[in-house]
Amino acid sequence: MNPDDSQSSPRPPERPGAPPPVVVTLPDGSRREFPGSVTGAELAAAIGPGLARAAVAVKIDGRPRDLAALIDHDASVAIITRDSPEGIEILRHDAAHVMAEAVKELYPETQVTFGPSTETGFYYDFARATPFTPEDLSRIEDRMRDIVRRDEPITREVWDRDKAVAFFDDIGERYKAEYIGEIPPEEEISLYRQGNFVDLCVGPHLPSTGRLGQAFKLMNVAGAYWRGDPNNAQLQRVYGTAWPNRRRRSAAFSGTPRAGSSIASSRTTCAAGSTRPAMPRFEGRCCSTAACGKPRAIGRISARTCSSPRAATSGCSRSSR
Repeated sequence: MNPDDSQSSPRPPERPGAPPPVVVTLPDGSRREFPGSVTGAELAAAIGPGLARAAVAVKIDGRPRDLAALIDHDASVAIITRDSPEGIEILRHDAAHVMAEAVKELYPETQVTFGPSTETGFYYDFARATPFTPEDLSRIEDRMRDIVRRDEPITREVWDRDKAVAFFDDIGERYKAEYIGEIPPEEEISLYRQGNFVDLCVGPHLPSTGRLGQAFKLMNVAGAYWRGDPNNAQLQRVYGTAWPNRRRRSAAFSGTPRAGSSIASSRTTCAAGSTRPAMPRFEGRCCSTAACGKPRAIGRISARTCSSPRAATSGCSRSSR
């Protein structure tokens, strides 16, 4: 018996004008055949309800995409689940977006710049004249939990370049508008919308804010420079951590200290003499680190703190570069 017989049957003759069937090859080599195009979410549901609940994104021919992405051709596909390394990375990236949405709701005068995931969590850099306080972080975290409870749909939109620049200029987000001008002309401009918050990003992201869950926590604030240049504006970098579930989060904060566990307590003195929370070593989505004095960046955008080790980041918005 052919091992694929249980998963697919010989293709029937195609009717004139009918969409061609789509054959999906899964990581274990099994195949699923559909009469036409299928989304990542529909594929996960067809495999099983447990996988559908655990799915956060999909890889189509090796490229991470949203679950809403359409599979319209024969392809190799893998479902990314929330407890996998790639899934945790996506959860943390979404946590950064939810934090930015919360900040904009509470402090609308704040400009958002970029917010990647890291090895231990996430951060977002904000341009704001007034320093964030511990009380502010508590308010932001509470608002993040409200946004998760709202379960706002997260949708991807492709925009015309000039329209996107005008949009961000009109809402006072000059950092985003500036960066769009440096995206290569052959790259599409993708924005993600959740509630009233719209951000520049390549994704992928969760289907909705409710899928993030509540296993996250904001940690501290550090300083960073726009594009990593001390001659540019200084930003406020808010760090957080996020996990697939509360059990994993609790384990990260108990017992033996883990990498990055000093985020909230360690401090270092900058060359200028000011004191800032120490920046943890991290590697992850959009990020790269190097020893102090040897920063390296992925992509065009970089932002580093005055603490050691220095870090450079390409930013949330074009994480693939």
